[in-house]
Amino acid sequence: MGVVIPQAGYLQKVRELCNKYKVLLILDEIQAGLGRSGKWFSYEWEGVRPDMVLLGKALSGGCYPVSAVLADN
Repeated sequence: MGVVIPQAGYLQKVRELCNKYKVLLILDEIQAGLGRSGKWFSYEWEGVRPDMVLLGKALSGGCYPVSAVLADN
């Protein structure tokens, strides 16, 4: 199916719901992260900040199978 681009404002609403119900917002940037969307992370287009970000594929330049989970407090 590829990358599905949500409607404008979708991630902002998800962020609000996560805050309201005290749920972590974990975003998968494996296919669209590290500049592939025109910004470092695709969620930046919506102006949200996730609690955790999943990265892969482009992280090693396609040479090694490397993945990462980014988080802060």
